[in-house]
Amino acid sequence: MPSFEYKTDVLTSIVGEEKLRLGDLENSLNDHGKDGWELATLVPNVNIQRGKDGDLLIYKRAGS
Repeated sequence: MPSFEYKTDVLTSIVGEEKLRLGDLENSLNDHGKDGWELATLVPNVNIQRGKDGDLLIYKRAGS
């Protein structure tokens, strides 16, 4: 059975702005894609405990 590794990234928005910025999304996708990560899901407007709120990106790639 295949195994996977997972990685998360949070894109935060400007104070008072709740919209996802496409440039930030593209940068994250490209940066992680260079290392073999594929976006598995995007969860908008997540409240992260002890962290910044924002849009949660979950990446996966084949494990070793």
